[in-house]
Amino acid sequence: MDLSSDEAGTVRKVVSGNRVYADRLKGLDLAAAHADGQMLFTLHATTCRARRGPRSGRRPDHLTPSPSSR
Repeated sequence: MDLSSDEAGTVRKVVSGNRVYADRLKGLDLAAAHADGQMLFTLHATTCRARRGPRSGRRPDHLTPSPSSR
């Protein structure tokens, strides 16, 4: 999961004790989370370019790289 929240995110952060989990949302759960204004995140695999070819490593258009990753 990427560290910064994303308005078009599909992942909810779940804290249980001293562990953090990612809950992937779909369908009605995702729509309800967006309607409630919940803070959602993007899966790291969606934005990470590691181990991908030059054509498949493209970031989604609504995400911009952070200054530290340039």
